[in-house]
Amino acid sequence: MTVTHELDWEKIRAKARSEAWARDFVRVLKETCHSRMEVWPHDPPMEQSEWTHYYFCNDDAARLSFDFKKSGEHECPKCGKIYRGHPWDGAWRSIVHGSLVANMERAAILARIEPEPERYVEYLRRLVLFYAEHYEGYAVHGERAGKGKIMPQCLDESIVLISVGRYLSWGRGQNWFSEREMQLLREKWFRPAVELLKPQIGKIHNIHVWMQSAMATAAQWLGDRALLEWSIESEFGWKRQIELGDEGGRFLV
Repeated sequence: MTVTHELDWEKIRAKARSEAWARDFVRVLKETCHSRMEVWPHDPPMEQSEWTHYYFCNDDAARLSFDFKKSGEHECPKCGKIYRGHPWDGAWRSIVHGSLVANMERAAILARIEPEPERYVEYLRRLVLFYAEHYEGYAVHGERAGKGKIMPQCLDESIVLISVGRYLSWGRGQNWFSEREMQLLREKWFRPAVELLKPQIGKIHNIHVWMQSAMATAAQWLGDRALLEWSIESEFGWKRQIELGDEGGRFLV
């Protein structure tokens, strides 16, 4: 299987040089990427994550103040109440994972448009390879909307896989990862993620659309045509999701 559409990175680089709005965008992208690199220079957390819907004050429903440096203390900005332990620590870890995945996107873009991409490539490599090497060590868990490993449920787990698959596609032909490392990603992350998510697909539902997208992403990198066809043609595949799910978010079955 091959990708039928590739971004024109030379055109993107030229626009980033020639257009004022694009230069401003790249400047903000770099500033944000660098700040995330500096505030979290560590490996991703390995302890269990939790539903981010819990990251709110029980008394006044204000979102708790997130701080990368406070993994065990979560303050309500409205009333000052401090929350510790489960489930708030796990929700904090979910936010960290989400922030790291978002920053991998910034790094992947900058690795393609900056004249000295090494810093961004190394950052992306470090995080992607960590998740691949440690995916087996994340416990399957989740009490809301399915099961995850890195993330607390199947929706966010799918989004992580889709996102990383997209970043890898941006580096096609750039030798960001060796063939041995790509094999590690396929066998230690993408294939186990399929084994986790595929059995959870069983409805005409937006979350199941995300999981099918994760199946298609994994199929691309695994070279698994049967899995790709299943994600499109099966009982709850893309064709049926489009046919039976309406635009208003309601479902016909």
